[in-house]
Amino acid sequence: MKQMRKLVALLLIACMLFMASACNSNPEQSDTIEPDTTNSGTATEPESQTGTVTTKSDINFAVSLEPPTLDPIKIDNVTSYLVMTAAYEGLMKMDENMSLTLGLAESYEQVDELTYRFKLRQGVKFQNGEELKASDVVFSLQRLAAEPLKESVAAPLDAEGIVAEDDYTVIVKTKYPYSPILTALASTSFSIVSQKAVESMGEDEFARHPVGTGPWKFSSWTTGSEIVFERFDDYWDGAAICEKLVFKIIPEASSRVIALEAGDVDIIADVPSLNIQSLESNPDTKVLSKPGMRIFACEFNQLITPFNDVRFRQALMYATDVQSICDVVWEGTEEAALVPLIPSAAGYTLDGVTIYEYNPEKAKELLAECGYADGIDVSIATNEDTTRNKICVMLQDQWKDVGVNLTIDVHEQADYTAYLRKMEYDMMLAGLNNVTNDTDASLYFSFNSQLWYGAGNFTAYANDKVDELLDLARQSGDISESTAYYEEVLRILTADAVWLPICVPSTVVGIRSNVNGFEISANGIHNTYHKIYFT
Repeated sequence: MKQMRKLVALLLIACMLFMASACNSNPEQSDTIEPDTTNSGTATEPESQTGTVTTKSDINFAVSLEPPTLDPIKIDNVTSYLVMTAAYEGLMKMDENMSLTLGLAESYEQVDELTYRFKLRQGVKFQNGEELKASDVVFSLQRLAAEPLKESVAAPLDAEGIVAEDDYTVIVKTKYPYSPILTALASTSFSIVSQKAVESMGEDEFARHPVGTGPWKFSSWTTGSEIVFERFDDYWDGAAICEKLVFKIIPEASSRVIALEAGDVDIIADVPSLNIQSLESNPDTKVLSKPGMRIFACEFNQLITPFNDVRFRQALMYATDVQSICDVVWEGTEEAALVPLIPSAAGYTLDGVTIYEYNPEKAKELLAECGYADGIDVSIATNEDTTRNKICVMLQDQWKDVGVNLTIDVHEQADYTAYLRKMEYDMMLAGLNNVTNDTDASLYFSFNSQLWYGAGNFTAYANDKVDELLDLARQSGDISESTAYYEEVLRILTADAVWLPICVPSTVVGIRSNVNGFEISANGIHNTYHKIYFT
């Protein structure tokens, strides 16, 4: 029976995706993260970059989404960040192994529980030739704090307490004790921009002509085609080996694979599961992978009846064979997610959480208790991303067996965020990336009751105990203490069936075999382009 269901699901997915491609030429969402393989995440790297000879001067990287902007405070999807990391840096950074390290700050000290003092590296230049000064850091962080789209990530910042003591010393204050502040400063949203560039260009022009301190200088942007960066020879940490970095916008996954095999591009993000084996067996290509940091989940909007009834949400949980979905969407390479948190994050636990085993009969009983014994029509919102649409088709197929008729409401990515902020949907299919592996960034962002209407909590979930625990966790300086708080939050969230977690798939990248020096990051935001060379 299960095999027959998988066959039917595959046929439904194929039909839907064919119709979507025929009727919609807009690019799919690019932040899909694909399944695990046994390969490491590293291409061969030389012992030293000094004097390294490269046989090719241009790096061509195919991505599936065109960023709507290159302003780090105006966007929140991983593929846009992947492009932005070429140009921008922050005070702190996550290296390719997801370890927190110094970035533009050469040192820091904690003055008191609300205050940090950062000493900047001297002689660092922006790509417009201006030297990085403390005033640029103050400008960047205060600008972030004033951006409504970043309300959740910037909430702890005390904007008035961010000041320059001198040209190379910055004071950063928070409104309350906030233990993850250093990790937050490593996220792309906290990138340092050139104050002179923003003010002279204006916000709109700057969004298309970024100026940061990274190893690549913006060159050109051909809408729908490519974004080009040139080597920034004055980069403080050593100029890139290659001369040019080109992000090719190729929405269709199969077209990206073909381009890689043909040598038209050197690197592709989001390798489809079904192509991994062929790329691995091809002597001209390689596959790099690491455990992923993106969780796919169905989020129930509790502003809408009957999603405000925990019994109805639990019924949908029992009506879902999550492992079957993973087997179809990721070709049997991934395990089902059981809680709304990635396994690598502090506080992840299965101890005492509510696990919803696939049980259609239990689902029917709960639906009957809610008054829907005769069935109900609901809808789910998603964007054009292929992976998300596959998941939605599987949900549609499974839920009809318990009388829940699901309509899939697909939105163009350009309008999707604005639509979600209205919170008029029944459910939405999310793909959330924890870019710094910080639990606060996941749980506080998604479940705090003050962050409705696009600020992060897209379920309108409100639980005083969860709010209290999340506040305690983010203010605690004791990792074991905060971990215990997060574990209790997961127990509450799963009992309340706030999300239907689907999967945390691996990050998978395809490269040409002559690419060296490149290492992928688990969060999908790779920052080693400047180390790449070709043999």
